[in-house]
Amino acid sequence: MSSFCFITLDTTAPELEIFAPSYTTNQIENHITIEANEELSSYQEVYLTDSLGNRYDYSFLLEGNKLIGKIKFTDSPLGFVTLFAKVKDTVNNESSVYQKTIEIKENLSSLKIEISDDVCPIFISETTNELILTTTTKELILEIEI
Repeated sequence: MSSFCFITLDTTAPELEIFAPSYTTNQIENHITIEANEELSSYQEVYLTDSLGNRYDYSFLLEGNKLIGKIKFTDSPLGFVTLFAKVKDTVNNESSVYQKTIEIKENLSSLKIEISDDVCPIFISETTNELILTTTTKELILEIEI
């Protein structure tokens, strides 16, 4: 009688998504999350390069399939920085290098939106029990300060 078994090996590299702002200032502390599609090992290579080519290395907190960190760009010049991340899963498969570009601005534009307090009256027809919506127009004021 012959016997056999199947062995399945995980050789798939983790896939990442970087959650970070698209733009910020030197004064804001930015919450950054790097999320993988599977559990991660403690290995991580997280760094950024600024517009002058300087490299800054970071260590993020490992929580299951996420790396969580905070970055304040106080030493970075205005312009674009690129955040890079590479990780390994629990069976030592190494991911590709993922990146996210962030623009560091002198200050952020403020956006102010106002909508009037009008409401759309709803009536129920006594004969058919259908909802009747009366349409109203609402004024929208949009201000952008730069």
